Amino acid sequence: MDDLDKTILAQLQRDIPLCERPFAILAERLDATEQDVIQRVSSLRQSGVIRDISAIFHPPALGYRQALVAFGAGANPDAAGQIVAAHPGVSHCYARTHERYSLWFTVAVSGNSALGLEPTVARLAELAGVECYHLLPTIETLKLAVRFDFSADTPQHASDAPPPNDAPPIELNDELIQAVGLLQRDLPATAAPFDALCATHPTLTTDRLLTIANDLRDRGVMRRYAAVFHHRRTGAGHNVMAVWQTPSPQVAARAAEHPAVSHCYRRVSYPDWPYDLYTMVHARDEQQAQTVLAELRERICPLDECFLESATEYKKSRVRYCSTDEALWESQNS
Repeated sequence: MDDLDKTILAQLQRDIPLCERPFAILAERLDATEQDVIQRVSSLRQSGVIRDISAIFHPPALGYRQALVAFGAGANPDAAGQIVAAHPGVSHCYARTHERYSLWFTVAVSGNSALGLEPTVARLAELAGVECYHLLPTIETLKLAVRFDFSADTPQHASDAPPPNDAPPIELNDELIQAVGLLQRDLPATAAPFDALCATHPTLTTDRLLTIANDLRDRGVMRRYAAVFHHRRTGAGHNVMAVWQTPSPQVAARAAEHPAVSHCYRRVSYPDWPYDLYTMVHARDEQQAQTVLAELRERICPLDECFLESATEYKKSRVRYCSTDEALWESQNS
């Protein structure tokens, strides 16, 4: 990647203009041509750097409940991982290096779910043959900034931006549901990409879709409209979920200030899982990750700690909110 590629990626991960010709606006900001930006976005997508360009929603604002879940899936979590990954509300599912809790995933269920969050997790555990598991809902979001600084020697994330505010739930009607569906589709790299999204829709025009999209973003229902990258192809070759038992909630904020931390949450704990602070660390390699973890240890002074490296990725994709996939899964698996 040259400097222009890196600058384009930096723009794409922040927020893409919700207008008829977004790549023309980006080109103007970068003193480039619209066609050059489009060609480079296409190339970066084809090379696998760009995973997806679409809306990033705040799930509770759409009526969803969500949680991180740890499954005790034994030494070989592959079968369990594939069963869990098949649920349409699962966005991330990984085998991680822990002798007991070896399968980790995030799951969201809608307010229309026939099961609800806890029974859905219980059913997944039953289908996967898992006897021990923990739901780990968020108590507090301290940082949510997966935004790479491509000029840095190691992956860096914005640390001066506050975590997003929690938008209140909105009342969904048919038009909003259809708009949410379109905005979750991967944005094509064309001069008028939103025209392409609306081309097959019988009623939503581009102007109307963009009006809705901007309103949802202004209200915080849509956190941003942006690109998601394959971490390893952006220089973050080594990722660790580091969990900590902190002396007090007050020290948790110190971890969020570290530029190599992309996600930082306080979560519920359990007698056999005492960790209340979760930090996601992205580093160039294992040596750099160990350096970051040592720096975090000095900041937190934890009572206990556990570092879980990603072993196998079973799923990483955005949940398609307001779709019929959840109802279909429940009808087939309840």
